[in-house]
Amino acid sequence: AEDIAAFAKHNILWLRTFLTLKHGVPSHDTILNITALVDPIAVEETVRAWMAALCEPGALTTDGGHVAFDGQTLRGSANRRLRLSGVHMVSAFLTGEGVTLGSLRVDEKTNEITAIPDLIRSLNLRGATVTIDAMGCQPEIAKVIRAAEADYLLQVKENQELLLNNLKATAAEFARQALMLQLRELTHQATLAVRADPAIEVADADAFVTHLRRLRQQLARQRGPWAHWHTLLDSAVRTDASEFLDDPTFPDRRKVFLIQYLHYFNLVAGVYRALAKTLQPEVERLHQLLGRRVRILELACGSGQCTLRLGRLQVAHNWPIEVIGSDIVPTYVTQAQAAARAAGLPVQFEVVDALQLPPREPPWDILVCAGSLHHFSANQLAAIVQSAHRHGAQLVLGIDGRRSARMLAMLAVGGAVVLRPWVLHDAVTSARKFYSEAELEEIARFALPTAQVRAWPAAPCWSLWRVQLR
Repeated sequence: AEDIAAFAKHNILWLRTFLTLKHGVPSHDTILNITALVDPIAVEETVRAWMAALCEPGALTTDGGHVAFDGQTLRGSANRRLRLSGVHMVSAFLTGEGVTLGSLRVDEKTNEITAIPDLIRSLNLRGATVTIDAMGCQPEIAKVIRAAEADYLLQVKENQELLLNNLKATAAEFARQALMLQLRELTHQATLAVRADPAIEVADADAFVTHLRRLRQQLARQRGPWAHWHTLLDSAVRTDASEFLDDPTFPDRRKVFLIQYLHYFNLVAGVYRALAKTLQPEVERLHQLLGRRVRILELACGSGQCTLRLGRLQVAHNWPIEVIGSDIVPTYVTQAQAAARAAGLPVQFEVVDALQLPPREPPWDILVCAGSLHHFSANQLAAIVQSAHRHGAQLVLGIDGRRSARMLAMLAVGGAVVLRPWVLHDAVTSARKFYSEAELEEIARFALPTAQVRAWPAAPCWSLWRVQLR
């Protein structure tokens, strides 16, 4: 009251422009008596109504659309002699305008959690962005903000460990996807450059991919150091070296061991599960379209575990499919056929060269490559797509590892655990040979420009490749 009286006396000439003040400024005792009669709740409601009129729905702009909620203890409100704690208030502050939209008194700081929702409901926050410290990071508060048609930015601390870890993982995934999108765009630009430059003669898919990678490095250098160094590192790791698994002179018994190792790795990593999940809607679509069982041929099936899993799904869930696994190595086919008979599964295995598909009637509907795309050169993948189209297939579906530091580390550790140098060699070489998703897309488009092509991450370490042929 004394401060109000002092202010009025100092500014009496200005106050008389809209107040009479016939007897001058009232004493501080009079002001104190009058303010004691005022209902604080009524004043609070009046101020809120006034602020709501100033800030109509949608009126909060980028400059004035930030509403900060925070709690403060009023200075000088504590009384140590009477052992009374200070008055604690929760306020909503419109930062762009520099005004307080509303406030509520709470008994103590811990009661902010229950007071903030009441304050939010009493305000018009439509279109605003609400910020609250870690005290307000509560599911109920977030729901109230969304019900008010506002957005929120809440602070998360270590006491909410699960939420904090999930946010960190999400942020890391967004950063990774942003980089992958940038690299995919670089590959697309390089593709356009290769096709538009008459000086570049592209006789086959191998030459096309070689030019693609070279131009992508040039474009990445223009994008800045991060994309440039990532592309350089990727190029340094990338290899076209042969694996023991593809060496015809390598002993069959060791090849069988390698195949079994890859099967267990794929099983633990969820490769077959991811492929089956992607395959199910395709089977349903083609079954309705063709009016018969969908014929599936797995190429380079190795131990046949993916084909066997599809056979189990056929039996357990009555999938309308007919599945045959194929490989160029007779030993793999013999062992896989024996496993199918032992399990009583309705699948067959044949010796088939993936690069020389025999014609069938009715034709194969879906060609599947599970974990074997990197065993084929770009030319060979293009030939598989063209051959599948020529023989009447509807779809080529593949899954393989992603060329990434994480995948390289996983395979290196897995190969080292087996304590066989040739397993470690093939594991590391595989990780260095994987195609990027953008490269898989461009290879398919090079092979069949009319195809509908998409490659995408099935998991942090795996890529799916879908080529719809017709």
